[in-house]
Amino acid sequence: MNMRNAIRCLAILLCMPLFAHAAYKCKQPDGSMSFQDVPCAPDAVGAKTALQPVQSINNPSYSGAMSRPSQRPQSTTQSKSPDNAQAARYQKEMQAQLDEMKARNKQQQCEHERQQLNVVKTQRPIYTTDNNGDRHYVDDDKRAATLAEHQQRVADACN
Repeated sequence: MNMRNAIRCLAILLCMPLFAHAAYKCKQPDGSMSFQDVPCAPDAVGAKTALQPVQSINNPSYSGAMSRPSQRPQSTTQSKSPDNAQAARYQKEMQAQLDEMKARNKQQQCEHERQQLNVVKTQRPIYTTDNNGDRHYVDDDKRAATLAEHQQRVADACN
């Protein structure tokens, strides 16, 4: 799952409590659907729905995958219920995606630092740009220190 899909899923999950209390599902004249607590307007087509309340993540009895493993004690001697097994599977999937994103970020950081090192090696004169867009040039006598600093950054980012 890429980052865009993860954000969409998060947005949907955050909006679910809004729909949990609605009792009417109405199709508006423009074709859009709305969930509301009051009966549908005369020009809208709708029906009463039986929506189940959504468990809150903040509820202490909720054992969903969003809680941290350190907050939820797990016993290896206890047999897992289907809900706990599903939550554990979900947590493993999320951890795998997180690890994949961290690896990608590390790779991008490494590539960025290598590009910066290449600029320091080849660009004459070397300068940095501040927040105002002003250039600050590095003196030739400080060039060796700047080169060593960028080589250290590459070593740290690419290890």
